[in-house]
Amino acid sequence: MTVPAEPYQTRSVYDEHLVFPSVAGPSAPNAETPTVYSWEGDLTGLSVDEEGARSVARHLAADPRWRLGVWDGVLVAFERRKEEDLWTVPRHGFHMLPERSWRGVVRFGDWTGSSEWASSSWVTRVGHLSTTLSATAFPWGGDSPLMATAISIDGPALALDLYEATPVRARAHTHTSLQELPFFLQTLEFEIRRIRRQGYVQSQMPSGQPAKGFPDLAVTTPAPGTLEVIGRVNPGGKGWTWIRILDTDLQPWETDAVAAATREVVGWSPNPKEQFYFQSQFPVPSGPRFSGTVELWFAEDPTGRPQRLGAFPADIPER
Repeated sequence: MTVPAEPYQTRSVYDEHLVFPSVAGPSAPNAETPTVYSWEGDLTGLSVDEEGARSVARHLAADPRWRLGVWDGVLVAFERRKEEDLWTVPRHGFHMLPERSWRGVVRFGDWTGSSEWASSSWVTRVGHLSTTLSATAFPWGGDSPLMATAISIDGPALALDLYEATPVRARAHTHTSLQELPFFLQTLEFEIRRIRRQGYVQSQMPSGQPAKGFPDLAVTTPAPGTLEVIGRVNPGGKGWTWIRILDTDLQPWETDAVAAATREVVGWSPNPKEQFYFQSQFPVPSGPRFSGTVELWFAEDPTGRPQRLGAFPADIPER
């Protein structure tokens, strides 16, 4: 069996095909009076220290409502959206619905200089001790009626980034996130010992999670040129999981692109019967269906040798 190298690259060559909202905004102010949104609240829950941030990250890795990975060069947890009995998030983290678009991010480092979130003047940036914040709406782009707001709230060891675009004034996701997420993150910091011992805080997990049983995995195609891999596993330690797809002849298929796009920190615990949710949705070349094998790989931090956690027969659908 060929042991693949751990995919340290965090970009797939097909990421350039991704289409998602920009926070760059217009280069000049609109002639009309801009819409300004204001919120008040307690953001001090984001004041977790480095040790607390590590515990927060471990719980979010275990919680199916979040995907812990790398985007724009920084460790982030993208908020997933529940669809029936599953939770899902696109590769770029933005949920784009006909009537609105939104993204929720818990960030464990500074955005790189190449990120629009680090440079755009349309991003409202405040500290975790702020009690009020105001965000100026900017056009989503093109002929869309959506108006967007983008907010970054920095704490000592983590940050919260919120984006929302709607055609109306209401900012339901932003409002709810500002009200609930700081308290949620602070609760996780208070549970450092429990998270160290158990891997998560049961009272802060969705009902029935983590699942009990054996590892599983499924592959679907939610849109043309896109694959989605969803499954459950307990890697047994801190590290990175990723996927390798073998074609009908057991030859690796789009190895580097698939590995980089599925690289995720999955939850773990000392109980091998507990299985933790993982999910990746990512662009791939279009093509016909083929029968293959999907391998799940893991490398423990900091320099663990890659090991295969499982191999699953799968039909790779037409894309």
